[in-house]
Amino acid sequence: MIIVSLTIIMISNAYFNLKIDVFEQDTILFYNRLFFDRNLVKSDPISDRIYPGIFVLKKLSTEDFSNKLADTIYYGKDNEHLAAEINLVSKEKHVVSFFNPGEQKGFQEWILLAESWIPGPGGASLKRFIQPNILYIGENSRPKLGFLNTSIVMRND
Repeated sequence: MIIVSLTIIMISNAYFNLKIDVFEQDTILFYNRLFFDRNLVKSDPISDRIYPGIFVLKKLSTEDFSNKLADTIYYGKDNEHLAAEINLVSKEKHVVSFFNPGEQKGFQEWILLAESWIPGPGGASLKRFIQPNILYIGENSRPKLGFLNTSIVMRND
């Protein structure tokens, strides 16, 4: 009886995981967190205003930001759910800043699964965003033009 019950639960879990796809919503949520994160974009503490899409390199390169962004995609010790790779590229196509919270085991393994097109449980899904016309503030306070290249990968389990 217990074996039959567990089998039914496992089959129904696999069925719902295949039919209900939350990958699109999870990637959009993560991507929006990038654009509206006070720890990443330009912000004014006096007026409590943030300027989405204007990235500050000083904030990008800090260990604090790396930890906070890694925490936004952390779903538990044994439940890595989503991994991302983020490149901020200048107009001249030079990588200005690079962040890969997926240096954890997840990103490297899942990107291979996503590129191999394995459907269903055991596979992974990949979405790439390229956002043009991003402003970033470097050493001097003048904004420069660039673009943000983001790869987000999520397991299909």
